[in-house]
Amino acid sequence: MEDLTGKKFGPYEIVAPLGEGGMASVYKALQPSVGRYVALKVLPRHLAGEATFLARFQQEARLVAQLQHPHILPTFDFGEADGYAYLAMPFMENGTLVSLMNGSPLPLSRVRRIVSQIGDALDYAHAHGVIHRDVKPSNVLMDKRGNCLLTDFGVAKIVEGSAKLTTTGGVIGTPAYMSPEQGLGEKLDGRSDQYALAVIMYELATGKPPYNAETPMAIVIKHINDPLPPPRTLNPELPIAVERVIVKALAKKPEDRYPTVGDMIRAIEAAIPETGAVSAVDTAAITVKTEAPPKSKAPLWAWAVGAVAVIGLVIGAFFALSGVNSNATPTPAIADQPTATAPAQPTDTAAPQATATTAPTSAPRTQAATAAPQVTATTASAAPGIGSTRVAPLDNMAQVYVPGGMFLMGSADTDRNAEPIEKPQHQVTLDAFWIDQTEITNAMYALCVKAGACQPPRSQNSATRLNNDYYGNPQFDHYPVIFVTLEDARAYCRWAGNGTGRLPSEAEWEKAARGPDGQLYLWGNDAPGPSRANYGNTLGDTQAVGQYTSFASPYGALDMAGNVAEWVNDGFKAYGPDPISNPIGSNDVSSWVIRGGSWKSSDTALRAAARVRFIQTSYRGNDVGFRCVR
Repeated sequence: MEDLTGKKFGPYEIVAPLGEGGMASVYKALQPSVGRYVALKVLPRHLAGEATFLARFQQEARLVAQLQHPHILPTFDFGEADGYAYLAMPFMENGTLVSLMNGSPLPLSRVRRIVSQIGDALDYAHAHGVIHRDVKPSNVLMDKRGNCLLTDFGVAKIVEGSAKLTTTGGVIGTPAYMSPEQGLGEKLDGRSDQYALAVIMYELATGKPPYNAETPMAIVIKHINDPLPPPRTLNPELPIAVERVIVKALAKKPEDRYPTVGDMIRAIEAAIPETGAVSAVDTAAITVKTEAPPKSKAPLWAWAVGAVAVIGLVIGAFFALSGVNSNATPTPAIADQPTATAPAQPTDTAAPQATATTAPTSAPRTQAATAAPQVTATTASAAPGIGSTRVAPLDNMAQVYVPGGMFLMGSADTDRNAEPIEKPQHQVTLDAFWIDQTEITNAMYALCVKAGACQPPRSQNSATRLNNDYYGNPQFDHYPVIFVTLEDARAYCRWAGNGTGRLPSEAEWEKAARGPDGQLYLWGNDAPGPSRANYGNTLGDTQAVGQYTSFASPYGALDMAGNVAEWVNDGFKAYGPDPISNPIGSNDVSSWVIRGGSWKSSDTALRAAARVRFIQTSYRGNDVGFRCVR
């Protein structure tokens, strides 16, 4: 592929190449309209020349763009320019999972966190009908907090359908992480991605991949035919319970693996408790039964298929470029089940409290937003921590966990932009709670309207999308709902929480946004800019939720600065200097509070302590939305 550096490419200006593979070239590019850098994945021109490719590309790209999960790298944009098809994604600079693989086992707590995050992303995608097909460490990007973001969703499928590829018999994938059925060119489902994830876990837990050989073809054949080397032969300190999970997920036959990736992750989390300690189950030194090789090796035709697959790799149609470095966290996977362990910082003064959570036993860990609501049984769970996520079953909203403890609320005297109603800064102690990761979207709100629990928004327009072209238009399903009153927002939260949901209190909102130590903005104390939030009328309207993935709050909440301002549950009340616990505002229904600033706001309104006193509870505007506490 020709070097596109320095060229204007649709709405982007290409700055520098980041790498090239058989399926795509990736560039660092500037998007001048919003002043941010993106990673631009450009597919070969010969593919765009196929009669059916662009239609298929657009269909798959739209599907992938709808995947909103804190551990999936989002797709900003897709399109065609100068005869090339492209995908635009966040530009990140923190490397890939490969950087952690130095030939030595990682601590089990780190293995649990990494595999759970990738697994949640896969299970969510599978529930939405998307199979990755090329799960590997270089397709897992790391953010500044050490969280994983899985990338290259859909690229393998888009290219795999190319006539120029399929006529050569090429198979998309990476030999070291390829399931036996993928090496044989068979039809794939989520259990193939599960196999690839288990290979990653094997490597993280032992320091080495299960199979090595001199040629890619030989590796594919080993995955098809050779028995699995028991992980404990490489790492004798690995607990039996953990080894059993790996062995089951690496079964040669898909039907012998876990039914879903979600089931695999639940098994991992049971084998490795969240503290990083080893499960007391199966700690005796017993021999794990690994899968025996077939009585007869695969027939010659299977070897031939494997060889053809590798030929496809060698000629350059095999590898997706996946170690994209980028600079820039939206829907996780199990109803009411914590899934990610906590980063080391920040910590609150009070330990997280155990909460009751809902946990399906064998069903997929998520359901699509359009699926019929299901109520799951409530069971006890280990205490979640900072970084834990869960999904609400009625609207598929991701939620993040905010532990109990003290935090500093309001503005300090040193904040020159502070308004009098933000002072004095004071200590507030809150119980632990779960808050929506993003603002409620049009698609989510439509579910409540359909259920008869919510009133439709007053207008189907937004500031620039007129003629009823915003609410109800699938193109804007993942944009925040607007033109809703305080009572509309309360009604939605009650419905989405099965009668127990509500808007966050003002104190809960502020803690979720800034953390315990009084930082100015959700991302810290640095001033905002166009790469951090949608504000200042730069874009002139709302944008899809979850776009600023590297600028989350200390607890992983997104969009708490800009895009749309948010209703909270409290009437306005002036602050006092004394420490308080679980405060609520005044019951004066004539005066309420809106938080977070919007796309119209100045940078000072994006400060986490900024508050707007609002008189009319019946106000509906194009810059106010909400999120819930469940």
